Formats: sequence, C-alpha cells, structure tokens
Amino acid sequence: MGTAPAERHGAIAERWDFSRFQTVADLGGGAGGLLVAILRQFDQLSDILADRPASIEAAAVRMESEA
Repeated sequence: MGTAPAERHGAIAERWDFSRFQTVADLGGGAGGLLVAILRQFDQLSDILADRPASIEAAAVRMESEA
C-alpha cells in the first residue's frame, strides 16, 4: 500500500463499512495512509499499525499532522 496512490485510500475507506468494528489493524501499513483514511470516516475506531520501525515512525508523524 505504500506505493498505492493516496486517492485509493479514501475510496477503500468509503466502500467498506467499518462501523461495526471497534478496532482496525493495518499490517504492513507503511506510513499509515490507508489507516488515516479509515479513521477519518470512522473516528470511533481504535487502530493498530504494524510495520517496520522506520515506517511506524513516519506513520506517527503523519497521524499527528493529519489528526
């Protein structure tokens, strides 16, 4: 997903109904683009992002700036 265009993240978040879940996990989620898009649509969710340490650091920065 790290190489997927950001426009796809929003489309995925809009097509899938995550409202019945409490937690969403993105395994190998890179810098968190898809996870951020999902959390924008479903702000009640808790999130888990699993990836390499450098990707997790990049995701933390992104999530802070886009929160």
